[in-house]
Amino acid sequence: MALLNVTDGFATNDEGNITLTQEQMKSIDDRLKALEEEKKTNAKAVSDAGEALTKIKNQLAQAQKESKEKDEQIAVLKGSAGDTTTGKPANSEPTFTAQDVFNLVKDV
Repeated sequence: MALLNVTDGFATNDEGNITLTQEQMKSIDDRLKALEEEKKTNAKAVSDAGEALTKIKNQLAQAQKESKEKDEQIAVLKGSAGDTTTGKPANSEPTFTAQDVFNLVKDV
C-alpha cells in the first residue's frame, strides 16, 4: 500500500492521478512478482522448519521414553536377587612378577 502513496517522480494529470509508463508498470509488476515468489519461498521454509521441529521433538520423546525404560530396567535388576562380587575373582592363569621375568631372562 505504500506504493500507492508515492507520488515523487511520477507525472500526474489535472485530477491528481498518476500516469505510469509501460516501463514503470513493468518494473512494479516485476517487483510484485518477486515479492510473491519470496513469500512462497519463505512460507515453504517455515513449513519445512516446522516439520523438522516436529520430527526432532518426536525423536526426543522417543529417546526419553527409551531412557526411562532403561532406568526402570536397571532399577529392577538392582533390586533383584543376584550374586555380588566383593573380592577379586579367581584367575586360572599363572601370574608373573617383574622379578620372575628378570630371573628367567638374566641367564640368556
